Amino acid sequence: MKIGILQCDRVDPQWRERFGDYPDMFAALLRAVDAQLDFETFALVDGELPRGDEAVAGWLITGSRAGVYDELPWIAASADLLRRLHADGQRMVGICFGHQLLAQALGGRAAKADAGWGCGRHQYRLLADEQWLQAPGGRFALQVMHQDQVLALPPGATRLAGSDFCPNAAYRIGDRVLAFQGHPEFSADYSRMLIENRRGTRIPEPLAAAALAALDVPTDHLRVARWMRDFIAGEAPV
Repeated sequence: MKIGILQCDRVDPQWRERFGDYPDMFAALLRAVDAQLDFETFALVDGELPRGDEAVAGWLITGSRAGVYDELPWIAASADLLRRLHADGQRMVGICFGHQLLAQALGGRAAKADAGWGCGRHQYRLLADEQWLQAPGGRFALQVMHQDQVLALPPGATRLAGSDFCPNAAYRIGDRVLAFQGHPEFSADYSRMLIENRRGTRIPEPLAAAALAALDVPTDHLRVARWMRDFIAGEAPV
């Protein structure tokens, strides 16, 4: 099975050798649950759009430091692309910025949230009773890095998970769109680097300190990776 990665940002060059770029992170994550997966990347952030003849099972939209409301040509072109892919019935999975861009493109709304920055390990409650979406205690945890959130879900969306901090942490639209605010592709070390480089500037010091202290608590990234893989393969009985 091949997955098309729609890349919406790049890891800063000084960190790329250590952590890889975002498509590398997603490939490693998803191959940990299915070693047979193949990937093809399109750098939306550079204006590179799919040709239209890709033999992919579905698309994965990455995170970005940009906001979906930023007036950048590549963001507008990407939103148009997602609407076309959705109209064509193609499966898509959005992560962080991708989660927000899918919502905005398909009739919802994403913006900076009054809750402010979220960083480090966050836990979410499963809110939908679906056979394919199960976790111990009805909760799962992921690394996060965001202050924007989906504030209004698109028409027809089912809210799958949330928390007091982030009520719309995951949603789906039928069996074609799945989206998560958290970052299953982030390692604890990558989150640590981001937090340490942003503490006291973008991220308030007390919030950064608390997030760093909890970074080594395990997350459910592989569970979420399995959900993503099965959804794209059409094996999630929604």
